[in-house]
Amino acid sequence: GNRIRICMTDSVHAKGPTYARHIAHTLYNDETYILNIDSHTRFIYKWDTVLEQMLEMTIEEQGSDKVILTTYPAGFEIDEHDPKKVIIPNEHLLRYAGPLELRAKCFGESDGMLRIKACRMDKTTEKPTLAKFWAAGFNFSKAKVIDEVPYPPLEHLFFGEESLMASRLWTHGWDFFTPNHDVLFHCWSREYRKTFTSPSKERTKALKWVQGLLNSQCNDNDILSYEKYGFGKVRTFKEYELFCGVNFASHIID
Repeated sequence: GNRIRICMTDSVHAKGPTYARHIAHTLYNDETYILNIDSHTRFIYKWDTVLEQMLEMTIEEQGSDKVILTTYPAGFEIDEHDPKKVIIPNEHLLRYAGPLELRAKCFGESDGMLRIKACRMDKTTEKPTLAKFWAAGFNFSKAKVIDEVPYPPLEHLFFGEESLMASRLWTHGWDFFTPNHDVLFHCWSREYRKTFTSPSKERTKALKWVQGLLNSQCNDNDILSYEKYGFGKVRTFKEYELFCGVNFASHIID
């Protein structure tokens, strides 16, 4: 059957990662799960079975299927002598390392958007633990999230995407959990590849929209509907701020 669907776009027509994920979600065809990742990613052996078991275990314990496994992956490196070779951390040794947990870092001076970071927990855990934040480059959940919290077609948005989606998902009743061990790895270095800089005009429009939502300054005449792409009604945005320890309007991190 038709199990693989691809949307091909020339790089000159790229509109940033948020818009790309919006397009990717249009390919949804009633699959059970969804895994969002960045490019330049490698996986452990039987990663799919591991993620499915980890998610289903958490769902059973929580008594709700609104569970998302998410974090920033550990890094792998490109061999400087042979770009086709990659250097991945020993996954057996990582089993004895604490999970990578997302934490608030700072607010960007140029865009006012929250930055988050991944930190190793001091101890290993036998099961995923409740998390405060959501990572765009690695999140795994039931695919019904696509319909419940539709991805916004915001062009050239980079910083701001994760705060936007975290607050929207949480207020729609979804909870984030840190995987209890490493499942995949990402090459964080950009030295070996070309990069793309988004047009400032389009990026400014998207940032303004996100800032309007997070700062409670929504404008009905803005580029996207705040009704469709705004917060949910299961929990309030203020409750999310209290839960994660961040005041997005005043840029205060507890």
